[in-house]
Amino acid sequence: MLVNKIVLSVKASTDVKSILRYTLREFGELQSRLYFKGLTEVLEKLGSDPKLGKPFLLLKNQPILRYRYQSHVLFYCVRTNGIFIVRILGGQMDFTRHF
Repeated sequence: MLVNKIVLSVKASTDVKSILRYTLREFGELQSRLYFKGLTEVLEKLGSDPKLGKPFLLLKNQPILRYRYQSHVLFYCVRTNGIFIVRILGGQMDFTRHF
């Protein structure tokens, strides 16, 4: 399976850290590791097939796609050599407020 380059924005990287801290605090180390493993697998899946996401909005004239992973939604842009993860937000959040 060919996986294209996956780059996380500073905000997306912060989102991942927050998600993992919350999961560790609320559900324990094992669940935190499992969630991170699943999130990593989803990122690789999107890197291999960026068209899996659904259109969300335009940001600075660039289309943003979204893809749900369990309790979170990944927002990303497709680039020529891979994907750029813009944010990873909780599924209940007001998404447009965070862009």
